[in-house]
Amino acid sequence: MKPYGGADWQHDGEALVNLFLRAQKEGPGGEAGRDMTEIVLPAILGGLCKVFPAHISSEAHGLAWIRMHQPAFLIADSPAAWLRFSVRKDLLAAVTAHKEELAADNLDLWESRPGGRRGTTGTVFDELAELLVGEGWPRDVAEAAMSMIEARAELGAFTPNQILKEMTCVPRSLREELLAFVSAKDGYVYGRLSGVARRVLLERESVQGYLSRLCVLPNLV
Repeated sequence: MKPYGGADWQHDGEALVNLFLRAQKEGPGGEAGRDMTEIVLPAILGGLCKVFPAHISSEAHGLAWIRMHQPAFLIADSPAAWLRFSVRKDLLAAVTAHKEELAADNLDLWESRPGGRRGTTGTVFDELAELLVGEGWPRDVAEAAMSMIEARAELGAFTPNQILKEMTCVPRSLREELLAFVSAKDGYVYGRLSGVARRVLLERESVQGYLSRLCVLPNLV
């Protein structure tokens, strides 16, 4: 996320909270409120919104304002990450409420830890997005791809072939490798959900192999 007004909203949690508090004090017509609506929220939620239907993602900013009024936002270690995760959950709930037709094939990976899926996968997919960024992926592409896969996973099922078709934010040449990295038993996500430490996984030959094949290509930028 590019800094605006001298602040990096992605990493400067204090600046983000202070902007919200100023917007709250000034009211909806104030400068801080406009900055939040026109610049900050699109930057924080832009990648997330791309993976939901337009009539669902249009609710994202309103949901964000509601979430920012919660005390947890003010004390979160990373307010931007907390906000993105919370709005993502709200959008998923909206998808269910609207009875959107999502994929139907069960993926054993996220069923392998009964009762432990919620609250765990979010962290793992955030880690995976950071790994991809470290390999040279543009952040918005990595986050959009992970949000799409995670949204399907948290609903408990998805059709891999359908994801390959829909993941237009990722070049076709990388989609199968990315999906394999996410779903394979020797991949990163399966290992993390099985309780393997991040450091140990990153030393595994299979994980290093996936990462090497997912290195950025010219048409990804």
